[in-house]
Amino acid sequence: MEASAILTLANVYGLRAGAVCTVYANRETGEFRTVGERRAAATASEAVSILASMDAAADEGGRWHADSGL
Repeated sequence: MEASAILTLANVYGLRAGAVCTVYANRETGEFRTVGERRAAATASEAVSILASMDAAADEGGRWHADSGL
């Protein structure tokens, strides 16, 4: 729910936004794990790094090309 509001507002104001979601609980077994939190943070950091590379290429008048690693 919160991610949809962030993405909608970013779109309204012409900004970029993203969301990384993770699962903490298995409701069937009652198990809770936080390993996804660390992975989500790493994914978000990598996304910011990619966006910075795209911005740098655009500032130089070049064009950023996605590679097959994405």
